[in-house]
Amino acid sequence: MNVVGKYITIKPGDYQDYRKFSKIAASWEKKAVDKCEELRKKGIGGIELDLFDSCQSISKNLSKYFQEPNYSLDDEVYVCKDNEENVQGFLTFFTAGNYFCITALLTNPENIGSSLNLEPIRGVGHVLLGYAERRAVVLKKEWIKVFPLPSAEPFYKRRGYVKYFTDKRGYMHHFFPHLIKTTEKIQEEIGTMLKINVIL
Repeated sequence: MNVVGKYITIKPGDYQDYRKFSKIAASWEKKAVDKCEELRKKGIGGIELDLFDSCQSISKNLSKYFQEPNYSLDDEVYVCKDNEENVQGFLTFFTAGNYFCITALLTNPENIGSSLNLEPIRGVGHVLLGYAERRAVVLKKEWIKVFPLPSAEPFYKRRGYVKYFTDKRGYMHHFFPHLIKTTEKIQEEIGTMLKINVIL
């Protein structure tokens, strides 16, 4: 996919690169913290500040995960790179029964829509989520579950994720703060989804 003049590719993360990934996530954490401070100095709050704050939190957790991944060996890791081989995003997930569970979806804080970012690579989050949805279909899972921070909920809701759903027996469930989407719905959307260069 071409994003603002750059092609991005999603590939499985190599375990041997986890230390490098940890350093990248740590650098993103620092960038996000710096941008939060800059916004506060300018008196800017709201969703813009929340997004960088969430990015800082997820980056910190991912940096730690890549340093000590043994406690979560069930996770699969995918890396989004641009055509210059710069990492622009991470996706981690695991599967359990009929569920495909996204544990982290993160983009470089330089790509967040903000007055502080003059040349962001837009669409990285959408491409990562689109990839995850296709993986869930390929793996024949019935539901995708995400665990977003509050600032990211609108992003997922725009893509059809909901907090409430009715299962096949007619029971209503509340998975707060989880959001759910069916792969049946995803299959209906695939024909109109973006074509991206990925390895399935």
